[in-house]
Amino acid sequence: MGNCWTTSTAVKDLDPVEEHLEDHVIVEAETEKAPAEVFALMRGGHDVIRGNMTTIDQLIEKKDWEAAFESYSKLAKWEEMHSMMKDGYGDENTPKGVFAIMDETFGGIAQEFELREGYAAIGDLEKKADEFIDVSDGESFEEVFLELKTASNAQMRKEEKIIEPKYKHMKMSGDFDLTELMMTEILALIVESPDFKFYVQHAVSVLEKHHGNQPRAETFAHALCECATPEQWETWSAWIKEAASQKMYDNIVKLTGS
Repeated sequence: MGNCWTTSTAVKDLDPVEEHLEDHVIVEAETEKAPAEVFALMRGGHDVIRGNMTTIDQLIEKKDWEAAFESYSKLAKWEEMHSMMKDGYGDENTPKGVFAIMDETFGGIAQEFELREGYAAIGDLEKKADEFIDVSDGESFEEVFLELKTASNAQMRKEEKIIEPKYKHMKMSGDFDLTELMMTEILALIVESPDFKFYVQHAVSVLEKHHGNQPRAETFAHALCECATPEQWETWSAWIKEAASQKMYDNIVKLTGS
């Protein structure tokens, strides 16, 4: 576990592009070794959500309602799994999820800033979106999706502002085995799900498309590799190969060494 061969990465010779373009980022492996950033499974998850929302925006602009509804359904399915990694089972049992870990480590910080409560309003908007999809009401879906996107972005920014500095503190302290923590208390919440293949493939596909001139898909895959047993990675990397372009997959193989 956590035995990926690792290298640092850099983005080379890219023309400026908007984040929503479909050009995939070109990443070359450097010789200097660097550890995988396991928290990329969470922070990269926000990039998946934002990227998927951008795709929906593009489809709405074209009034391609059927494709917009399908893309939203994928987002909702993926985001449910991502949320499980944050929420855990909502009790004292393990796996705990990110919010419980933050509460235990930093004096109830997730409770103090009401990180869980922010999803109540988002859940109401999601229900409305589902209702409009059920009756194929594209115009109403567009209105509620705009509200949903605004609320989701606000929630993600709030979480990033609060959690990311704490994660960096944990990393720099040297007191935590972050890979083990990710494996046993966060990723373990979804790894046995029948939808885990979808989780992996959708993330890589969206991150490759919406790369923001950064190696987002590679970094996400590298984090997965770091958290996998050799047997798991053999399966997961095959899923990634199916979802990614050949160039992207080659980049990931260079980065993970497998």
